[in-house]
Amino acid sequence: YAVRVTGAERVLVGGCGFLGGPDGTGMVEMGYSVLPRFQNQGIATEMVKALTAWALERESVSRIEAETSRENPGSWRVLARAGFVEAGAGREPGSVRLRRERAA
Repeated sequence: YAVRVTGAERVLVGGCGFLGGPDGTGMVEMGYSVLPRFQNQGIATEMVKALTAWALERESVSRIEAETSRENPGSWRVLARAGFVEAGAGREPGSVRLRRERAA
């Protein structure tokens, strides 16, 4: 969960995580969401970058994948800022899969 802390106030603003552990090839799938009133503030980018860095430090993880659609440019930008590149069609019609691999 992503929580914004302002003084004593704590407000849930979103979440980011993996849809399970690494598969047999070392891939984990990431999902994330930010509540509408907190969007366009860099929160998703911060979450995705931090969780990506954490995961790629794990020996069992060789790459991270996520899905979005071309009709969601905000999500596309978040993933691009975190170093993800297009990797083909997603599972849902119209979705695109993006991938970030561990540097060699």
